[in-house]
Amino acid sequence: MPTPLAIVVSSIVDKGPLKVVAALVHYLPRDVYRPLIVELQSLTRKGDELRQKFVSWGCKVVSLHASLWRLELGTCRVAKELQDLLDKEQIRLVHSHTYHPDLVVARLPERFIKLSTLHNRAHEDFSSNKGALVGGYMWRRLKRALVHFDHLIGISNATTDYYNENLSLPRLATSIANGIDLEGRELAKCEDKASLRKELALPVDPEAPLILAIGLQSPLKNHGLLLRALAQLASKEEYWQKASVLFLGEGEGEEQKDYQTLAQSLGINAIFWGNVPDVVPYMQAATVYVSASQSEGFGLTVVEAALAQCPMALSDIASFREFARTFPALEKTLFPPNSIERCAQSIAYAAKMQYTESDLQRFIRYYSAPRMSEEYHLIYQSLLAESNS
Repeated sequence: MPTPLAIVVSSIVDKGPLKVVAALVHYLPRDVYRPLIVELQSLTRKGDELRQKFVSWGCKVVSLHASLWRLELGTCRVAKELQDLLDKEQIRLVHSHTYHPDLVVARLPERFIKLSTLHNRAHEDFSSNKGALVGGYMWRRLKRALVHFDHLIGISNATTDYYNENLSLPRLATSIANGIDLEGRELAKCEDKASLRKELALPVDPEAPLILAIGLQSPLKNHGLLLRALAQLASKEEYWQKASVLFLGEGEGEEQKDYQTLAQSLGINAIFWGNVPDVVPYMQAATVYVSASQSEGFGLTVVEAALAQCPMALSDIASFREFARTFPALEKTLFPPNSIERCAQSIAYAAKMQYTESDLQRFIRYYSAPRMSEEYHLIYQSLLAESNS
């Protein structure tokens, strides 16, 4: 009989950690597990398509309809609601993802087997997005919660090392690198970028350089450095004077406004496109994908850029250096996240690069969902066996 498994998330939306959750669930063996997806917050229409996918994969999806205030101030009450649901479904194995699910699951009794996937370098992320006061408070709460888990998993060696350095826990932590679902997908280089840009209705010169950047919600994305680097390139080389920057992803109003103002002051054509169902076609249309990020737990977009055979210029941070060890061609375009000049040089160098297909295939195969899911399966089995013994 399949083992009941609860996967607890804040809200089902088709981005970020939920993409990882979906890839994990998709490839878990259905003769071994019966997954229940628990959404702590109220349903949103943005998650309808992903909920339908979970159901089509044989999962049950339940929402506790908790508000952010209830999750933050009534954590114990939400944990009791979750406990009642788990008991009703006869579930002992509970896997949480991200901040509020970790706080709630940590409150479950010891008879539950609890594990968490750590998706970011929390203190850096919280402080940048919420400020030093609120971010410090969130970090302290998370640290207290993580003590109560049976197993913790970092989404990269860089993430695991971060928690090992910042927490005093005897059982931290395994690394399981994220993976993307490659079902129906293959390496896909675009030979006619001008036509693809027209097909995507991008308001850019179809023949000029197009830089792609993703994510606007966090100052850690450091897009100002990218804009200044492109301005420096345009001041030195005619080729870059008609370049555009395409930003994908939703952003806070002020954050996006600041980037718009900066781009205008630098004379750069910046397009803010919002969320898209699939970033790969836009990567195929781009000249270079650039991430100047100051901190990343993993960097799923790097794997997607490899799938699109899009040249990359990446900041020299721990998680991206980890990618470069698997894909050495990336080493040549790493730049310090505080250097405009080095960023500009990396963009110019990347624009002339061509990756070999064998290197790309090896990289993509490693960062695949089936490999990731199999590693989680082994941890689940180990925890269950340890509990039963």
